[in-house]
Amino acid sequence: MDESRSHNEKLAVDRIQLHVDAVVAFLGPGTRADQVLAARLPCEGMVRSTGAVKLEHSYDLRAEQAAEYVLDILHSYWAGLGYLIVRDDRDDIAPDLVFQAPDGFVLTAGAGIHGNLHLSAASPCFPVPEG
Repeated sequence: MDESRSHNEKLAVDRIQLHVDAVVAFLGPGTRADQVLAARLPCEGMVRSTGAVKLEHSYDLRAEQAAEYVLDILHSYWAGLGYLIVRDDRDDIAPDLVFQAPDGFVLTAGAGIHGNLHLSAASPCFPVPEG
């Protein structure tokens, strides 16, 4: 692991991976998540930078089931875990779900107009040590 990462950042990366691994395991054999983006984003305040950041990792989600079915069962799975429903746009032309886990991480699953699935996980904001 990159030694320049702060302790908070390492924990956020580990939690993101745990959330993604749980989705892949839940969806079963033949499912995989291929990472396409790992971003470190500033958490901006109303007037100025807060000095905090969040991590967001995005994945192409490959599942044997149809996209509509995957989104339906992920909705049931996350709701069953007590995650907060932030947005449920499964009826949209490009459907997506956004849930917040009790640990503050935000999980998004969606489908493109061609049925390709994507998954992202974002950490809560955390302070970056100076130096």
